[in-house]
Amino acid sequence: MCLYHLPLFNLLANVDLFKQNIQLNSLLIDLYLSQKEYCNSFDNTAQVNKMPRNRKTMKLIAEALGQCHIAISETTTKAVLPTSVSEWPKLRQKVPDIFLHKPADFAQHVHKLLSMGIKFNQPYLGRYYTKITCPTFNDHKALVIYFEKKQLPFNTFGNPAKRKLKAVIRGLPKDTDLNLLKTELKSLSIPIVRVHNMQRFENVKNRTSLVLAVVPYNDDGKKLLQVKHIMGHDVTMEPPNPKPKQCYRCQMWGHTQRYCHGQVKCVKCAGEHISKKCERNPNTEQPKCANCGGEHTASYRKCPCCPDSLEHKQSQLMKHNRMQVLYRKPDLVTLENCDTLYKNILYKPDFDC
Repeated sequence: MCLYHLPLFNLLANVDLFKQNIQLNSLLIDLYLSQKEYCNSFDNTAQVNKMPRNRKTMKLIAEALGQCHIAISETTTKAVLPTSVSEWPKLRQKVPDIFLHKPADFAQHVHKLLSMGIKFNQPYLGRYYTKITCPTFNDHKALVIYFEKKQLPFNTFGNPAKRKLKAVIRGLPKDTDLNLLKTELKSLSIPIVRVHNMQRFENVKNRTSLVLAVVPYNDDGKKLLQVKHIMGHDVTMEPPNPKPKQCYRCQMWGHTQRYCHGQVKCVKCAGEHISKKCERNPNTEQPKCANCGGEHTASYRKCPCCPDSLEHKQSQLMKHNRMQVLYRKPDLVTLENCDTLYKNILYKPDFDC
């Protein structure tokens, strides 16, 4: 799927959509910078004929961002730091989604689940999974137990009530004693769970370190965000930069192995075994991706299924555009309407990873 295909042009023309969606703005900026890097990478005349199309795409993206009053620069994609506790990312008390992996067919279990009294909304069918949402946490727990007993491949996420608040402390010297820091924070009535140094690649000459602090996601834990001075140093609190999550069990992106019950896949050869037991000879055998089937490892950042890749960002833009048109609140599935709901699927993407 190329950037200059007609559906993306139609998407860029819908400026009002981007004005209302900050996430789409960020995706557009990432696409623009990726295309700019791609166009600047040509080093021979044989490839120059491919440039005009990409230049045209860059122009369209730039015009869309311009009408949204968004400046394009290398720093645009950096998150704006919150200046108060009220601006800090909120914890969403949402019932976690459940993703039933293919080839498992959820339709075969619908009548059984409804007869057991487990409630769920109309599923969304993707290429690699069936996405199921439950109205309550009890229904979610019951559905997870059912899938576990049936040994079906699926993944889900933890209860948001158990999640922790993470903050990056910037401004402390590199030789800071973490035990002393933890004691100092506890003296401020902050219930610190753990602290540890973060690996830092930016500005290696800087003598300060980045420390990740983890606290409960409650009012006492949020006291950490108000700390401006500690151990004789002025500090700032920042949210951690979000990174794409990849499951080390099934190798799919978007979740971790903690809540995954999917088929075990090798990151190197896509075989049904854990990665450390792989017997592939790297000198004679090509790697194979467990997600797209390409000749690279499943952790390759330019894989079409990786959230960092240009192809994935394109698909996300088009998916958002489609959902704006097609999305409506899913209906609760019952024994009376289950057959009808399965014939009228709300959302079936052409591509998804």
